[in-house]
Amino acid sequence: MILTPALITLATTGNPTALQKELGGEIRADLPTNPAVLNQGEAYAPPALVVKGTVYRMVAPTKTTDNFVIETSGLVVRMDTGVSEGDNVLRVVATSATGASGFISEGETFWTKLLGKLGLGDPN
Repeated sequence: MILTPALITLATTGNPTALQKELGGEIRADLPTNPAVLNQGEAYAPPALVVKGTVYRMVAPTKTTDNFVIETSGLVVRMDTGVSEGDNVLRVVATSATGASGFISEGETFWTKLLGKLGLGDPN
């Protein structure tokens, strides 16, 4: 997947219009999405873009302001666009198979948490 301005717009504003112009599909506000990749207190922001059965949707801003999900064939993948980190690098943060895995405290990223768990960074 290529990080495009349309994906960044979806992830940071929740507006799927630009992504719809790139991919086609239908914008829907009433779409249930698997919550497995959400942390406690998080929700999805309506609306969602549906393209050939694949759902693109923003994670409503809480501690993170640049995450979106892609749901297809029952699998949900949560992505971080890297905007808040300043590098605009697309990262997988969680999947419905593993559950929510990052953004536990202010300023903590999935990567710093992972490095801590591996003993390669600050374990706290």
